[in-house]
Amino acid sequence: MKHFEMANGDNPEEIILATQRSVMTALKNCVTNIRKDTKQPGLTWEQLDYLFDSFEKKQPEIIIQRGPM
Repeated sequence: MKHFEMANGDNPEEIILATQRSVMTALKNCVTNIRKDTKQPGLTWEQLDYLFDSFEKKQPEIIIQRGPM
């Protein structure tokens, strides 16, 4: 399931909040995938390092609105 959020391009606070929520959602999805793969109750320091390294390489999905909705 994909979640989309739009922010007013003229409002820096909206852009920051939308970006912050997007980053946290993506990190939570990565943790969920690691949990499924490892079947462990928690993450080790090594797994956290792997999470952050993987997240750093993750390609963003950019959606550009080309007109009014």
